[in-house]
Amino acid sequence: MNKKKFKNIIFSLCILCSTLLICEVLYRYDLGHQNINIVMSMAIFIITAVTEGYIYGVLSAVIGVFTYDFLITSPRFGFSFTLDFPVTLIILLTVVFTSSTITTRIKAQAEHARKKRKHAELLYSINRKLLSTRDLDTIVRYSMEFLKDELIHSIAFLKISNQKES
Repeated sequence: MNKKKFKNIIFSLCILCSTLLICEVLYRYDLGHQNINIVMSMAIFIITAVTEGYIYGVLSAVIGVFTYDFLITSPRFGFSFTLDFPVTLIILLTVVFTSSTITTRIKAQAEHARKKRKHAELLYSINRKLLSTRDLDTIVRYSMEFLKDELIHSIAFLKISNQKES
């Protein structure tokens, strides 16, 4: 198992355990099942936002709903599988897919912005170099370096002299 997957799994488990502790406190002090549901939804949202891929969110939602049903709802330490169970699971899975889709798009936009920034820095660099020189050979060399870096291919320059035939 690679390091990133391991971190995602540990992070998900820590968030789930913390959430279940918070839910237990809310349950013991009778602070309302709606608050418990909000806390569980928020935990699933955090997991899907921080981890990469749908699998961590989906597994966390399923594990969270089963654990919530086992530890929090009546009968305690048993499964009730009432009508609330599939509804809660469907709601949490909807949260997972919605938040995963949003975070995936945000990450893609951030990567696109990073590439554009790198491209702008490269353009600025070549522009600064070109403005600092007047020599045609140097301008050609800087331009070829830029094109080579930008296109990731070898570049050749062909100089044709303007000699008139008599």
